[in-house]
Amino acid sequence: MANLEALDLSRNSLSCTMPSSMTNMTFLEIFDVSFNHLSGEILQGGQFNTFDNLSYIGNPQLCGFPLSKICSSNESLGDPHCNTEEGDEEKQGYCGFWGSLLLNKSWRYAYFRFLGNMNDKFYVMVAVGAAKLKRKFQHQQAPK
Repeated sequence: MANLEALDLSRNSLSCTMPSSMTNMTFLEIFDVSFNHLSGEILQGGQFNTFDNLSYIGNPQLCGFPLSKICSSNESLGDPHCNTEEGDEEKQGYCGFWGSLLLNKSWRYAYFRFLGNMNDKFYVMVAVGAAKLKRKFQHQQAPK
């Protein structure tokens, strides 16, 4: 992900703090995490010093440059529901799944092809079921 040039995670109900490892994204030109539930201090360094406050708008618990809200040392910056401990297996699995789809083009295509096929199968099931019901009701209402 270090070579990523654009990252738009706006309006995704993301919460907690941004991982400090994101500062390794040295090619990032476009970054938007607006309208989430992020908290804590905004990352500093590298490309993150170039993004304006529009990238972070709608996250009232964020503080630090480029926002006007200053982080204070006695203020609790984190969300109390956020788990800062490493090793959360569910979170790692989630990140591993989406990260692999993000990084591996053939897996991403296969996954979305699978979802498309499931959508098509569901549509056919509904259409066939509706047609059967329609025929059943037409036969029941036919004059004898």
